[in-house]
Amino acid sequence: MVNGASAYVVVWQVTLFLLPMQLVIKTYGAFFWTLPLFLIGCAGMYFFWWKPLPPKDSEAPIEPLLEANSLEEQENAPAL
Repeated sequence: MVNGASAYVVVWQVTLFLLPMQLVIKTYGAFFWTLPLFLIGCAGMYFFWWKPLPPKDSEAPIEPLLEANSLEEQENAPAL
């Protein structure tokens, strides 16, 4: 996730932490300034991270991956 989503993730994570705290300590003015930043972070993550994800149907099956890493192949692998 080193692409354009990184900045949005940081904004989203920090505001996700701040919003409930601002409500608890009753700083409603700061809450309403932070809320749009949170929504911008959500939108950025959707467009730069969630939307480009491949569909679930296109994932490679897990079983062939497990077979490729069988115990025999591990025993025959060169030592590091």
